Amino acid sequence: MSQYLLRRLLQTVPVLLGVVLIAFALSKVSGDPVRDMLGPRTSPEVVQKQREFYGLDKPLHEQFVNTLGRLLRGDLGYSMTNHGQPVSGLVGASLWVTFKLALGAILVATALGVTLGIVAAARPYGAIDYAASAFAAFGVSVPAFFLAMLLMLIFAIGLQWHQERFASSEHPGNRVFRGLIEACLRS
Repeated sequence: MSQYLLRRLLQTVPVLLGVVLIAFALSKVSGDPVRDMLGPRTSPEVVQKQREFYGLDKPLHEQFVNTLGRLLRGDLGYSMTNHGQPVSGLVGASLWVTFKLALGAILVATALGVTLGIVAAARPYGAIDYAASAFAAFGVSVPAFFLAMLLMLIFAIGLQWHQERFASSEHPGNRVFRGLIEACLRS
């Protein structure tokens, strides 16, 4: 068992290296991030200074090795869209909110799934059984991005449930509304 785990752990190394390489290559193919960040009218001196700050003035192989080294140390670099703030700080600031949202979604999805499962099992081949099976098949087969747009259309436009209505984080509707959307996205 321990050899199996060791072998599986060692297999993750080339996979992670491949993911980093593909992400690095895609970031280089997508254009000049400094020019995109600063705009076309920025002076060449400012652009060059930003390229040096982000390490984009070095050759590609050196940039990749630097990226790997930073990732191994847990340094995710600096954000180009948030004025040079550390990415790890931005991610860390969002973790607690993400955890609460995911936990709420899991609880709602579990409660809904178990309840529908029990009711459907109590009367097999009945209307509720077919409806629960159709609901489950719909949830599994519809892509999450499409379901998210559909839910926004239904709740925000159809029912007029806008964010301003639940602006207070203490309002129970805010937590329930977000939890329901996340539950649908995760199921």
